[in-house]
Amino acid sequence: MDNRKISKSRKKKFLFLTAILCAAVMLGSVPQCFAVSAAGGNTDWAEKEPERIKVAFCDIDGFQETDKDGKKSGYAYDFVQKLAIYSGLRFDFVHTAELTWEKQFEMLEEGTVDMVLGVDYSSERAEKYLFSSEGIGTNSICLIEKKNAKVIDPADIKSVDGKRIGFHSGTMAISVFREFAAENGFSYNSYFFSDDKSLERALVRGEIDLAVNANMVAFPETIDIILEMNPTEIFALFNKKSEQLRKRVDEAISQMDVFEPGWRTALREDHYKKAIAVVFSQKELDTIKKYRKPENTLSVICNADMEPYSWFENGAAKGINVDIFKIAMDTAGLRYTILQPKDKSSYEKMIEEGIPDIIIDLPLGFDDIQKKGYIATSSYTSIGIAKLVGKNYDGKTDNRKDTLAVIARPYFDFEFLLQNYPDSKFRTFQTYDDCVEAVRKGNADATYLPIYKALEYINQDSGTLLTMSLVSDHEVDMAAAIRDDLDPNLLTILTKCLANVSDSEKDRIMLEYTAKNVEKMTISGFLERYPIILFLVILAGIVVAVLAGILYYKSRAGLRLKAINEQLMIITEENEKYQDLLEKTLEKAEAANRAKSIFLSNMSHDIRTPMNAIIGFQTIALAHMDDSEKVRECLQKIDVSGRHLLSLINDVLDMSRIESETFILDEGECTIEELVTEVYNMFSSDTEAKGLEFNTEFCNIRNNYVYADKLHISRVLLNIIGNAFKFTPAGGKIILKVEQVSDSADGRADYEFSIRDTGIGMKPEFVEHVFDLFTRERNSTVSGIQGTGLGMAISRNIVEKMGGRISVESEENKGTVVTIGISLKTREASRKEKEKLEFCEEKTKERSLPEGLSVLIVEDNQMNIEIAEMMLSENGFKTDTAENGSIAVEKVLQAVQNGERFDFILMDVQMPVMDGYEATVEIKKIPQAKDIPIIAMTANAFEEDRKKALDVGMAAHISKPINFANIKETMMCVLEKNGQCL
Repeated sequence: MDNRKISKSRKKKFLFLTAILCAAVMLGSVPQCFAVSAAGGNTDWAEKEPERIKVAFCDIDGFQETDKDGKKSGYAYDFVQKLAIYSGLRFDFVHTAELTWEKQFEMLEEGTVDMVLGVDYSSERAEKYLFSSEGIGTNSICLIEKKNAKVIDPADIKSVDGKRIGFHSGTMAISVFREFAAENGFSYNSYFFSDDKSLERALVRGEIDLAVNANMVAFPETIDIILEMNPTEIFALFNKKSEQLRKRVDEAISQMDVFEPGWRTALREDHYKKAIAVVFSQKELDTIKKYRKPENTLSVICNADMEPYSWFENGAAKGINVDIFKIAMDTAGLRYTILQPKDKSSYEKMIEEGIPDIIIDLPLGFDDIQKKGYIATSSYTSIGIAKLVGKNYDGKTDNRKDTLAVIARPYFDFEFLLQNYPDSKFRTFQTYDDCVEAVRKGNADATYLPIYKALEYINQDSGTLLTMSLVSDHEVDMAAAIRDDLDPNLLTILTKCLANVSDSEKDRIMLEYTAKNVEKMTISGFLERYPIILFLVILAGIVVAVLAGILYYKSRAGLRLKAINEQLMIITEENEKYQDLLEKTLEKAEAANRAKSIFLSNMSHDIRTPMNAIIGFQTIALAHMDDSEKVRECLQKIDVSGRHLLSLINDVLDMSRIESETFILDEGECTIEELVTEVYNMFSSDTEAKGLEFNTEFCNIRNNYVYADKLHISRVLLNIIGNAFKFTPAGGKIILKVEQVSDSADGRADYEFSIRDTGIGMKPEFVEHVFDLFTRERNSTVSGIQGTGLGMAISRNIVEKMGGRISVESEENKGTVVTIGISLKTREASRKEKEKLEFCEEKTKERSLPEGLSVLIVEDNQMNIEIAEMMLSENGFKTDTAENGSIAVEKVLQAVQNGERFDFILMDVQMPVMDGYEATVEIKKIPQAKDIPIIAMTANAFEEDRKKALDVGMAAHISKPINFANIKETMMCVLEKNGQCL
């Protein structure tokens, strides 16, 4: 079969809004509403009917499905929903019960449909139809059998010889398998069926031995995939006359690749069973046959005290690594037995003596293990590292003089500790228990250990004596190893089989073992960790005691037995209430722990996705330095991925600060107009690129001047509008409306902000949990859209800290309305302000900075210096640099002595020798330099950091990562406001 050779067209990914209309409406005595529109001022909620495209929809399990009620689903269906978001097109599915795969192509030629999905490329089809330039997925041909039938040996493909094999008639699987059989030298008897259901039914009934079909079919649980061959891309197909439609679909797919790079994988995971397919060479097949004999049973060793990765229970090996290894060995059908070492020392001694044939869990470097006579496979999983600190630890997690408790013979390399903490004191212990005990008693500041081992200590911790944090930049890769005097093909076989264990299967195993650790918290430990619950328990005891005393007194007074029984019932009910409260609180705590574990797994995936894109496109750019268009395209994609990664980090940091109650509100004077307009401007340029209409409305604003925390109100609005942009298809509308709902009384007034969209909406059951931590709706329509699941939780916490309220109304496929109510302190408007209230963004003259400004860049990171120097010098600035605050002070003094001066100083905050705050104070003491604007340039991006910069005399604050537009805007602000823009 011909391979796909269509050159991939590269289209412009973004369109920018070229004009913003401005409307001014006078407020009269009668309440009225007015709007500013990003789509030409059209404020009518009814939208123009978009172009509609007919898509052929024949039933294929998993790919295109229609249930008895006519509801559609499947890979292709979800792909079309995404396509609608990015293309602005609307799609109608053409479906009948009689529609077959072959009939779709006839309808495409006739013009009855506009598009067919999931088509393999062939030169014959390319002569008759147009293929999309970008693939929409990957299709392979699978050899399948009835579950657990074991009709053939997957390691011996010739065992297929003579078998009865079924095919779906009219598909390319027939010719692909014919070529495969010829290449591998076996024959078979063919049986043909009209559809997938009939084919699978015949297989389950035993009417055929095996079947061949595409893996884009969702096989039922009664089927096992035993071999996968000939992976190829599949495409959307168009009529030869539909070139414009093909271009629009290509552009939409290109945007999907930029903004949701993992969408194909996400759709496949949602709809298809993972193929269990490993293809072995003839030499490998001979080795497998050899090691299936009882006399060649392989001896295997794993660590005895590495729970949850490997340990022994009643003589049987258990753990994450053990289960992954078992799946791999079962794939090849190799015989093995697991040796049980007494302890870690025994484990190491057995390896030194070369006793085991295979080591399961090897966290050593390849060089080390080769010296012991073993060769390692590729890594098949990794172990995260955690840091445990004591209750009285001062919180300086980067303190280079800590006393660190380390295990004498660690399972992983502690070289990163020696590099990062060269001045620290290391105390050596024999077990993790000893290390943790040293931290509890204050004999060590911290210890490092595997993450789930750390969780076990945290959950069993009494009195909250320990605190855990992740070592985010260090993981330990785990591999297996084979003794180097064995058949060398064994190494390749084991590596292939380990690589074939799916990520979802590894996640399932990981969750099965780690969830047990999370749930080990005892009632006593829980009460000590949450003293408020202990207080409630004691209070309940006091209530019971008081009531019992009352009963006793009344009984002595001769009350009837009935009254005593009634009082006892009250006591029992009260006791049950407190017991229920205790149990529910414990359940919530355990649920929160489980949610955080799942969140860590999700974040690992979500952070790696943009990181993979950044590294991947950087590699492509370096390989194509002579192709400026290719490099520009890679840089654009790196920029998108970098911004996405930064937003993930910001969400996690914000939620952490809210939970730790270090979140600070800062109210300042502003206007409702500027607050809303600034938020509007951040999205206005994206509206045309996404094909959306974005409007703002102001209603009944009697008090425009208010005191508010503009930064955090903007953050809430940005979170919610950002969600609306994500989940509203092209052609849809978003409205940001602000209304004053009460007159100012006692210097305060109530305002209501609402964000309405015509997006995909939410299911009722998800709306109930939309503000829960780490929550993201996982349905087929939004699969692949990434985020932390913290945005709405952060928004609710901010609003509640302001004393406000937030609510959500949503209906699936119709849209969402988020309403925020906040009471704000108002300021009386002047007479001129009362006479005329204008909500209009006036056109201003183009602002620019004086030419040839001199800037001192103070930064201890050489890469950051290079970036800042390049940005400034390319834009006409003169630059000088200093590696720390002390050198900066010297350079300022030297410039003054020479009769010169710097126009601006860009000052990093955290630096060795002298930090940025100290350097600012020293520079301000120099009479000739005290008025030089110093701009903080730092990764410390919170409100208290901004205030600290202001307190020491800095003029402005820029958060890293920096860009020239931000630097320029800040400098102009400083000049316009006479030296301060904080």
